Amino acid sequence: MISAAEFAAYNRAVAKIGDRAASDVEASVLAWCRAHEGATVAEKREAAKLIMEGFVQGYDDVAAEFAAQWYDGLAERNGARLQQAVTMTTYKPKSVDEVARYQAKKLVKGGDAAFARACGEYARNDAFRSLNETIISNVGRDKDRGVRFARVPTGFETCTFCIMLASRGAVYHTRKSAGEFKHFHRNCDCKVVPGFEDDPDAELVEGVRPEELRDLWVRFKEVESWGLPKVQENALKAACIDAAGGEAYRVAIGGETLADYLDAGIKDALKRFRREKTTLSYDANVGGFLSCLGDVYDIQLGGERFINSHGRCNGADPNGEELWIAVKARMSGTFLYASHEHPSVDFESEDGLVEFKTPRSIGKINSLLLNASKKFVAYPGREKAAVVSLIRLPEAEEGALDSAGNFTGDGTLDEVMVLGQDGTRLK
Repeated sequence: MISAAEFAAYNRAVAKIGDRAASDVEASVLAWCRAHEGATVAEKREAAKLIMEGFVQGYDDVAAEFAAQWYDGLAERNGARLQQAVTMTTYKPKSVDEVARYQAKKLVKGGDAAFARACGEYARNDAFRSLNETIISNVGRDKDRGVRFARVPTGFETCTFCIMLASRGAVYHTRKSAGEFKHFHRNCDCKVVPGFEDDPDAELVEGVRPEELRDLWVRFKEVESWGLPKVQENALKAACIDAAGGEAYRVAIGGETLADYLDAGIKDALKRFRREKTTLSYDANVGGFLSCLGDVYDIQLGGERFINSHGRCNGADPNGEELWIAVKARMSGTFLYASHEHPSVDFESEDGLVEFKTPRSIGKINSLLLNASKKFVAYPGREKAAVVSLIRLPEAEEGALDSAGNFTGDGTLDEVMVLGQDGTRLK
């Protein structure tokens, strides 16, 4: 079994290869465009093709070599006497040409930066494909020696098809399975992992269990049946992955990423509500998203509506960080509407009122807690509780706990909960 820590280290190393590929291509394409301001779309496109061709081939080789070395190491550790792994890259000049032509549409609107960024993303994705292609090719070569392969999701860029393949566990290399495993959508973060055990449901990576992935696949299908907009659907699928747990997920991905997905989802819901600003629109969009999110974590979530003096509906507008706190703390309750005319704390749980804070620097923790205490002036006699989230400040655990102790010790606040970057409650 590959430990969760080892797999996380593998993913970090792979991410660095992808980041360098994307950065080099993006910087080079953008630099050329800025140095040739008068160039036509066609000239910029052809220049980008030449730049991509050089970098993509180079980084595909780096990724493939890294995967081959990893394959050899795993085989040796599992006692498999195999030939040295071969490398396999996915670079194709035709693909580079197609990407350059398609992304050149951004140049028509003057988007040199967007064009360069898209070219960089292609370089990143192709490096990842070469990494996985190398594992697939070697498993195919060694299938008669009992070697299998499994698809392992490593983050939130995981579609229903990815989860379906991953739920099969370790399978033998066939024309059909290899063809399916070579299917990677844009920004796919799945990794193909070799397996040297007979059991297809073997836990090849610590915390990644095929039977649990089958449950997750069913959950994904349920989310799709809710008929939500794609951005909201993706946010809820990310929540499903998080709620499924597993040590590999907790090590490989951080709460910061989940909060960003949740932020995109709630922003989309709020945008749709604000087109009409009616109670029906709020309940259907914001209330609907919050209810579905709560369902993923087996809690109940809702948002407060408020009719202003003009008869228009306003409502609670939590951000992704506040949603993250609620689901990680497993708090059922209602996000409260707040404005200058209608001051309020962030949340009313089953146990009382709570203010949510996410500091971005150690020096801000005390001021944020002081701000939280002032929110309770409007609620005389109510218990004053706050939650401090460290998803943006994981290195501040000791300082946050000290501040929490000081504020509860002198009675400024009655309770302060501190959540670590992975959502665990710190003591």
